Amino acid sequence: MTPKNTHWLFVVAVLLVGCGPGEHAPKVGCINFGIENVRRNIKLRVSVSVGRPPLNGVSSETVKLRRLPSGTEVPGNVYYSANRILFIPHQPLLDSTEYRFEITEGITDVSNKELSPMYQDFWTGKVLQVCYIDLLRDYDAWSHEVHSIAIFFSEGVHEATLRYISLTDALGHPISYDITYYEDIALCVLLFYLPLTTGTYYYLTLADNILSDADMGRLDGDRDGFESDGEPFMLQFSYATDDIYGIIVADSITNAAPYYEPYERCFLYEYE
Repeated sequence: MTPKNTHWLFVVAVLLVGCGPGEHAPKVGCINFGIENVRRNIKLRVSVSVGRPPLNGVSSETVKLRRLPSGTEVPGNVYYSANRILFIPHQPLLDSTEYRFEITEGITDVSNKELSPMYQDFWTGKVLQVCYIDLLRDYDAWSHEVHSIAIFFSEGVHEATLRYISLTDALGHPISYDITYYEDIALCVLLFYLPLTTGTYYYLTLADNILSDADMGRLDGDRDGFESDGEPFMLQFSYATDDIYGIIVADSITNAAPYYEPYERCFLYEYE
């Protein structure tokens, strides 16, 4: 994975949940696609927790991506390493289409314990949206400071338009940061000059001036499926002082009720 920008280089880390003392069979864990409106070639993942790796039987016969409702298989490559299974489609996914990622019977561990089958449905759209914000991208649990956050877009963006991202504190003071953009996974990382701290509210805004790299369409900030309504993507959040909770998040656009997100998370990204 190569950044288009030389400001900073980082390593993607994914937390995995291991088996407990009484668990011996491999299992699928940490499913969190949360994915909508994907137009570009994405790397779909499923996280697998295994008590005694390696797994046997991981192949295109047991790991599949299907286009719904027909169930037609999508061509792609299947990879397995340690406790990760990865499917990479050969071609970009179609707009406005429903897909199913599935693991069928036939995968076992070294003691012949079978991995339980699973599936995950998701759909693709046709406009540029914010897919996910990782507000704890680089969190220092010792100092309770956050050094970077990450913005996952639903497709590639025109890098020059990332200047329309702003982050301020509750008083409107701008937060200074460097931006690194990874075009192959449509990921933008904000690396702060001074870390964000607990007990302070912040406001993240992405203006609709941010453009798709594919067709120069504007960002659909309110995520209603239409790119021409001029709404920005806005997020209000703070970092709680209690480690049990982690983040308090309020969506300024939809006025969703604030929710807590713990520091100890288990995310499965669709990205390498």
